[in-house]
Amino acid sequence: MAETDKLSVLASILPEIDPEDVVSEEDAVVQYEFIQLLNSIGSSDFKEVYMNMIDDIRQQSVQDQVELCVTIFKKIKEEYDFELPMYAEIENKKGANEVYQFIAFLEYDHFDFFGKLWNGLNVDLRKLNIKKFCESNADEVINQVEIQLKTQNSNQLVNLFLRTYNKEQMLGFIVEKTEKSRMMILLTMLAPDV
Repeated sequence: MAETDKLSVLASILPEIDPEDVVSEEDAVVQYEFIQLLNSIGSSDFKEVYMNMIDDIRQQSVQDQVELCVTIFKKIKEEYDFELPMYAEIENKKGANEVYQFIAFLEYDHFDFFGKLWNGLNVDLRKLNIKKFCESNADEVINQVEIQLKTQNSNQLVNLFLRTYNKEQMLGFIVEKTEKSRMMILLTMLAPDV
């Protein structure tokens, strides 16, 4: 079959494509990065995805970043059963950066906070049964979270999350993140000013 005949057959099989539906290669890469970041929230590869893509994401238009942040809030609700009432306040790149810092805190960038939290509780984290301790001392743990929020310069979304998250879920979050990152938190506790 001649080349022109092949093209005619192909054209008759394929649906018509609206030129407005055609996405540029650059837009496709941005969409891919957004999707990768969203899909990695709550997964073990979040940090790697975040570190590889966040600089490119920060270079996108404010509108695209705001839309991404709204979708991140939905994903946080899905993964953490926590709804942030902040949709309207993400209006610029500064607000978007707060969201990026917040998801980094939720997923991996919490060693300093938890190191200071456990130091404030004055426990030996090396030997501690974290879950039992948190269950037995729930009010003390929550009180120490509040103390740390007052003494540390935290992101406003992190503050909102830690102050308004359901008590049982908060304790579960602390247990899960501490157990998962115990060694890194211990290192932070041993060298708190480094």
